[in-house]
Amino acid sequence: MGLCGKRFFTIDYVCCENRYFLSKILRRYLNTIQRINRYPIELNELKFKLPKTRLKRIGYNDIWLEQFDTFMVTIRLDVLNIINKFSNNIFAVVVDKESIREQTWTSEKLCNYVFATTLERNILNMLDIQEDPILYYDSGRLDQLRENEFNQYLMSKDSFHKFQGLNKSNGNLWNINPILSHMEPCI
Repeated sequence: MGLCGKRFFTIDYVCCENRYFLSKILRRYLNTIQRINRYPIELNELKFKLPKTRLKRIGYNDIWLEQFDTFMVTIRLDVLNIINKFSNNIFAVVVDKESIREQTWTSEKLCNYVFATTLERNILNMLDIQEDPILYYDSGRLDQLRENEFNQYLMSKDSFHKFQGLNKSNGNLWNINPILSHMEPCI
């Protein structure tokens, strides 16, 4: 099944006028929960599920991990509330991998297709934008070669949708910025 061996996976989209402000608020929140020992100091990103194997390798024991776990529900809720408060739109897609007809597709190809198609058909069309949007995504899931292919795929899909009249937004999707999630807490 790929993507963690689960039948379903989700892709989330957050649209905001100023991503730097949202990033600043999330970074402050991350620093606060680390300072008061509710979240591991070694993690530079907000995870919904702690990477316990990685944390054990760097010296955390089960007692510490259980203590962090007790705060995770509150942390998740706080993060979602911050994103909700400081973003303009939030979109999510849930994909049932068993419903895909192309059996030859890898999980990565399926994820890329769903990401691009949903972005073009369901999100950019819903946004009233006059300027070119800037897209940020977690580049940690792709190597450099595939990252370039994925960026080209997104731009080609955007051009195709514009040509077909399927994309009603005025902006063009050309400013695509992959970011490593461990460098940016809101990715």
